[in-house]
Amino acid sequence: MCIRDRLISFYVNNVAAMETETTAMKNIKMLISLFPSHKQLKEHLKSQRLRIRDMIFFKLALDILTHYYKTVEAPLFKKLQTEIIPLAISFYSWHTNHSLFCIVTEFTDCLNDKSKEVITE
Repeated sequence: MCIRDRLISFYVNNVAAMETETTAMKNIKMLISLFPSHKQLKEHLKSQRLRIRDMIFFKLALDILTHYYKTVEAPLFKKLQTEIIPLAISFYSWHTNHSLFCIVTEFTDCLNDKSKEVITE
């Protein structure tokens, strides 16, 4: 299982357990704290041309941060509106249709590989 798969599984499993387990929310907060700040992500996006693998992790971080701030943020959506959404707009406006296609293809391949593992197990 690659790091991307582990990251997705870790987040999804802890979100699912958030309602019943206090450690799940702590785990999610710990994961979020390991991400670069939105300023660092924005600087990284501006400073260099990202490879497809970098873009996949960037998108994954954006998706997790968006979900996290939609789910638990108070005051409601302040950080999402002021930091995450502008970062997402910058990220998506930077891409061509081809690079977005490559990202989606990579995620699709990952999901297909995962479903094959479930079928064979």
